[in-house]
Amino acid sequence: MAGLLTKPWATLSFTKHAIQQMSMRMECDRDTAINYMANIYSRGQIVYESKTHPGQLKIQDDRFVLCYEPVAHLIVTVFVNGFLQDDKEFARLKREN
Repeated sequence: MAGLLTKPWATLSFTKHAIQQMSMRMECDRDTAINYMANIYSRGQIVYESKTHPGQLKIQDDRFVLCYEPVAHLIVTVFVNGFLQDDKEFARLKREN
């Protein structure tokens, strides 16, 4: 699955929504949010197909999940990863977001 992330991170696009969500979650400016998402994309730790959005991939690291449209080379949104975090930490992040 990680072989699907072959396009360069430098040409990756982001929706305004994804930028806003990452900026809010990281409490950072726009450029830092974009750089953070590009870093998650370039590492591609865990990549899997979306069950609810055909053609979309999820790119997961230990803190966030990016929703990625490979055809458009676009990050659509981002959310807190609840699968790799302990329950207390996830509950705290969920309340904050």
